Amino acid sequence: GTGGVGLAAGLLGAHATLTDQASFLYPGEELPTNVSQPSRTLLDLARENVARNEGAFGAAPPVVARLLWGDEEDERSLPHPEYDVICGGDI
Repeated sequence: GTGGVGLAAGLLGAHATLTDQASFLYPGEELPTNVSQPSRTLLDLARENVARNEGAFGAAPPVVARLLWGDEEDERSLPHPEYDVICGGDI
């Protein structure tokens, strides 16, 4: 979503990676007929929030990456192979 937890971690000096799923649909789900594809995704919102606060992060602004938990391809594409701490905002 907004990336609030990752933004806060980044402001405190952490090397943060903000993640969200690329779509509001789960894999295999059909798009309801009364709903159109959004023009922006939650990842776009997180990127915009990082950009709007870029000067506050110092040398290491947070990275935004797509992640659907359990999707091995998404996990392999994360910028770090391992993370020391995982924080969640809306788990």
